[in-house]
Amino acid sequence: MLSRYVIYILMFAVLGAVLYAWGLKKAQSQSQELARMLYAKCCKIVKKELKKKEYLRKNEIEQLIKDVQVGQFYSKNKIGVTNPKEFINPFLEYMTKNEILREDMIKGKKVYYLKKS
Repeated sequence: MLSRYVIYILMFAVLGAVLYAWGLKKAQSQSQELARMLYAKCCKIVKKELKKKEYLRKNEIEQLIKDVQVGQFYSKNKIGVTNPKEFINPFLEYMTKNEILREDMIKGKKVYYLKKS
C-alpha cells in the first residue's frame, strides 16, 4: 500500500519537472518567436499593399509598418515597431534575402517590387 503512494508521488514529481522544463524552454525562446512573428506580420502588410500598387518606396513601407505589434496569446509580453527608421533596413534586407521583394531604381530612387512566384 505504501509503495503505491510512493509511485504516485514520483509520477507527480516527474510531471512537475517536465512542465517546468517546457516552460523554461518557452521563456528562453520567446524573444526569437516574437521577432519572427513581427517580421511575418510586417511581410503580410507589405505584400497586401504591393498587390494594390506596382511598387513601394522605403518611406512608404516605413509608414505601413509603423506601430505594428504582435504578442503570443498565452503571454502578456508584446513586441512592436516603435522606431520604423531603425527597423526598416534589417526588415528590407530580410525580405530581399528571402526573395519576397526585389529592389530596383526608378528616377534615382530605390523602389521595392513584389517578387513574382
